[in-house]
Amino acid sequence: MRTRIVRTGCLAVGLALAAVGGVAGCQGEGGNIFRGDPAPEIEEYAILYKKAGKYCGARQEMRLVVRDQPHMALVPVGDVPVDFSKQMVLFVTLGQVYSESYDVQIDRVWRQDRLVRVGITKSYPAAGEMGYPHPSSPYYLVVVPKSDLNVEGFGTEVAPPKLEGQGVLPERKGRR
Repeated sequence: MRTRIVRTGCLAVGLALAAVGGVAGCQGEGGNIFRGDPAPEIEEYAILYKKAGKYCGARQEMRLVVRDQPHMALVPVGDVPVDFSKQMVLFVTLGQVYSESYDVQIDRVWRQDRLVRVGITKSYPAAGEMGYPHPSSPYYLVVVPKSDLNVEGFGTEVAPPKLEGQGVLPERKGRR
């Protein structure tokens, strides 16, 4: 047992010395290999307004960035106080689920380099805790300062067939 501790200790000391010595002595073509690109610049976006709900009529999971009123009119969540000359809307939904125990939330929005990123939390019911089966389509939206940068994982177009009551459903063939 004691031998194992000594070997582990020697190995740890050896690795530590190699790492310290390696940082100071490792040189690449342009100098120290640890002097790479600078850390990315991160800018947090203020969340100016939040709205959540249990039903928006979406059948599929969606993530939308809305930058103008005509596109906002296609998002079925009622009135949202937004000035599209200075602000934009980020909208997420889980689509159709069969319990009100599901939830979604936007936690934060930030710019990293040339991309806007969004922190999203999804909540699911625990096994055996589905609750009363009730179709819902939970959603969450935020209003943030406008940006023309791409929003990672978000689209810009609402596909009308994805929303209940819009578009044409294909005919079903077979038994009924």
